[in-house]
Amino acid sequence: MKKIFTMVLSGLLSAAMLASCGGNPGGSNNSTGGDDKTAEGGEILAWQHIESQAVSMKEEFERVFPEYTVNFEITNNQEMLKKFQTTLASGGQVPDALFLDLMDGGSVVCSDKAKDLFIDMTADPYNLDKDSLVGWVGDLYSDASGAVRGIEIGPAPSTFAVRKSMAEKYLGTTDPDEISEKLKTWDDVVELGRKIKQEGGGKEFLAANLNELVGILKQESKGLFDGTTCNMKSQWTEQFGILNTLASEDLVDTLEADGPEIPAALESDNYFMWQCAMWQPMWTFMASAPESAGQWILMSTPPGGKMFVGGGMPLCVPKDAKNPMGGFKYITYFRCTMDGVAFSRDNFGDVADIKEAYEDPAFHTTPQDMRDYFQCDVLEQYAKYIENTEVLELTPYDKTLWSDGVKIAFQALENGDGADQAMQAYVDELKRVYPEITE
Repeated sequence: MKKIFTMVLSGLLSAAMLASCGGNPGGSNNSTGGDDKTAEGGEILAWQHIESQAVSMKEEFERVFPEYTVNFEITNNQEMLKKFQTTLASGGQVPDALFLDLMDGGSVVCSDKAKDLFIDMTADPYNLDKDSLVGWVGDLYSDASGAVRGIEIGPAPSTFAVRKSMAEKYLGTTDPDEISEKLKTWDDVVELGRKIKQEGGGKEFLAANLNELVGILKQESKGLFDGTTCNMKSQWTEQFGILNTLASEDLVDTLEADGPEIPAALESDNYFMWQCAMWQPMWTFMASAPESAGQWILMSTPPGGKMFVGGGMPLCVPKDAKNPMGGFKYITYFRCTMDGVAFSRDNFGDVADIKEAYEDPAFHTTPQDMRDYFQCDVLEQYAKYIENTEVLELTPYDKTLWSDGVKIAFQALENGDGADQAMQAYVDELKRVYPEITE
């Protein structure tokens, strides 16, 4: 394929001039003008996926940095990479701050392509201190050389939200610690599913679909691929056995993941547990189930509180950006400074990317509307989960691995196929999309 990427980064300011500015994440002076891509000020173009979030960030950033004007374009996160590639190919203006999807991490942001596409945020003149980031957050979007090509929009450890009425009915408690103790293993969860089926009259289920329990697979994502060799059928034997039991015994419902029935299902008392990644209290539960305030309990994930990554997003600065320093400052203000992460906490319900925020036990205090809805300090719990998160191993195959591939496998299980057949269908889809994969 003909390469259309260019490497443009020139006119670096001297180290002395960069060091003269205090309090900025990367450090640079406040000069503007010309084609100097390290100069401060001017317009920033950001490609983001949630308009309300973009509006809030623009207002805050321009308040703190009045020398900048932020313009944004809204695009679905799953279409963002395609838009970026198309714009590059046509010679159009790429953004200064690019909000990609987690599933683009392994194929682009951490790949050997990254050095031609995105700045290294730790390099001069940006000089992000990687050691200031929570360990796995700093490594997540680093390439093979250790260069940081992206910053996580917010660490997304994932656990489960339990419906309070179901917990009381089937476990006899609404205490989160007692629920977690009763459901320490996936075998415990399966047994609970059988009890719900037996006593629920065919209307109550452990979960709305298998996808709500995809964390069973995400907890064991390391080693799925050895180069282009897929190890799925040996790696996930036990996990697919659990999923097969849940499907074959009708312990979970078969509602379409993200389908039109989900909001009503969230508001109902018919489902015991739902995946709840760090971003979901605000953007899923409060948004889609506003009448269910006070009806949720956050439990620790089996086995033994082993959290998994339930989403995320690399924020990158393209090398061909017109204002890369502006894009870098825009991203790192909200993710790598105490004032910025406090703003993200209060407005978006995010936990922090930086270690400093975890030094103060009171920092991760939940915004009042979220606290009122969940009746607990949600962010305090997620902050404790950070170091106990099984980090998702990003691969070049993630777009299919965690979207169409897993859907095909789960549909096979729901249709009565066994675990081996479902895994083979999964592998076959991966090989169809990526012919280089072997078993």
